[in-house]
Amino acid sequence: GPWAIAGLIDAGVDFQVVPFGKPFVGIKTLMLTSNGVDRGNAAAAMDVIKYYTSADVQKSLADVNKTIPAQTAALQSPEIQADPVISAFGQALNIGVPMSNSPFASCQWTPVGDATLAVWQGKQQPQEAMDAAQAAIESCVAGMQ
Repeated sequence: GPWAIAGLIDAGVDFQVVPFGKPFVGIKTLMLTSNGVDRGNAAAAMDVIKYYTSADVQKSLADVNKTIPAQTAALQSPEIQADPVISAFGQALNIGVPMSNSPFASCQWTPVGDATLAVWQGKQQPQEAMDAAQAAIESCVAGMQ
């Protein structure tokens, strides 16, 4: 994901980002809680949210830390589109599937990561690896109920 880009660049690795499939898309959210409203901070909190999510700030964050802007105007801006890495991740964002906010979603990471590694290393066939991942995920979810 985008978090690995700085390390690739620092290591001098020649790479390209190519969107394919339907990747999981992680997003950040900003929320105004009733606690903020009850304390009289709703207007100030909304000002921070509007500032942080504005196209100009999202473009600046993308430039500084390679955050992929979800804000459409920022993502489609000429400055962002000129960056091949950020624009490619933006394309992936647009075809992706939002990550679940369910606590059960945590059950998938290790099994799917293990399955992916097993396939890449030739230790398992894809169907065998995914069947094992599915069983591990189902076991984890059952243990959470």
